[in-house]
Amino acid sequence: MKRWVNEAFYSGNYQKIIDQADESDPEQLSYIISSLAAVGRHLEAENLYAKNSTRLSKRLLPLFSLLLASIRKGAEEKIIERFLALFTESKQKPGPNSRSFLYQSLGLIRFYRGDYPEAIQYAEKALQASLTVNQRYLCLLSYDLMGHCHCMFGRIPQGLIFF
Repeated sequence: MKRWVNEAFYSGNYQKIIDQADESDPEQLSYIISSLAAVGRHLEAENLYAKNSTRLSKRLLPLFSLLLASIRKGAEEKIIERFLALFTESKQKPGPNSRSFLYQSLGLIRFYRGDYPEAIQYAEKALQASLTVNQRYLCLLSYDLMGHCHCMFGRIPQGLIFF
């Protein structure tokens, strides 16, 4: 895979990936799907994933991105469907990277449902797993989630520490 795709994704340059990445490369395709989901092009991301899921070399990131898009839309059935797919994938490839995606997903779902204490607990677990594999993207999301949870409790100064 071309290194620029990885760097562009984790820098938030999603449109560059959508415009320039190679769909025939299974690793780049994971980033294309995730980028489409990140910029709100959920249907395109869903369709591209559905057509290519079996040939993707890495499914955790696109599944997580599709789950996050479903949470943002409030699509309860899709949230469940995507979480179960992510859970299944993480069981097939156990380890800290899988756990970081899984815990972050659980934290985001709990946040979406208003269960902030549990969301914080899962965000902390995601952070620990992410630090183990130096997954800075999920570390950032974990800190962000913890900050939002504290702010929802009215603990604004404590929440702002995480941003």
